[in-house]
Amino acid sequence: MQETFLLQALTVALLSKSGFSESTPNPCREISIVIFYAIDEYVSESTLKRIFGLIQFQRPSIAIFEILARYIGFEKWEDFLESTEEMEAVCISK
Repeated sequence: MQETFLLQALTVALLSKSGFSESTPNPCREISIVIFYAIDEYVSESTLKRIFGLIQFQRPSIAIFEILARYIGFEKWEDFLESTEEMEAVCISK
C-alpha cells in the first residue's frame, strides 16, 4: 500500500471524526484536544502536523498509529490498515 494513500485516508478519517473539514486551516491543535477528551490518550499537535503534511514528515511510532486508529473507531492499527487496503483496491479497480 502506498504511504501517501494511507496518510490521506487517515487524515480524512481524523477530520471527519473530529468534525472538521479539509478546508479548516491547521486543525491539529483542536484534534489533539478532541482525541484526549474522547479516549484519554495524547497525540501532540506536532505529530498531527506531520501526519497532515504541514511540517516535515517523520514516521510516528506505532503507538501513535494505534491511538489514532482507536480514536477513529478501529480496535487496532492493523484493522485500519486492512480497511484502507480494501478501499485502495476499489479505487484502483475503477
